Amino acid sequence: LGKCYVLCALMFAYTVFPIGLNVFLAWFNKVLLEMGLSFPLIVGITFGTGVLAFLLPPVPGLTVYVFGGLMMSSTCPYGFWAGAFINIGLGWALKLFACAIQQKIIGGLLGQSLWVRRTCGV
Repeated sequence: LGKCYVLCALMFAYTVFPIGLNVFLAWFNKVLLEMGLSFPLIVGITFGTGVLAFLLPPVPGLTVYVFGGLMMSSTCPYGFWAGAFINIGLGWALKLFACAIQQKIIGGLLGQSLWVRRTCGV
């Protein structure tokens, strides 16, 4: 019965979390636009937010990419298309950076754990 509760909680998180994240990122977009920050600072904040979002398992990648697209295209001083291409490069770098963190930092540290090695049969 306990496993059923855990499974239900995970299903609930995977269903509700992306919707709540969309609401949060829409609010965050509005806050950043109202603050009038410089474009490089907005790119840095978007990168940091994206990396944190990619490290959370229930966050879909599409939400992160759409948030970046909205931020870059609406705040880029060089126009919409330049912001769109900057977002493509930023999304690519975000995904690579998040994967590197997951594999080298998280996986590397967990790979040294005796419990993890025993569980995996290594």
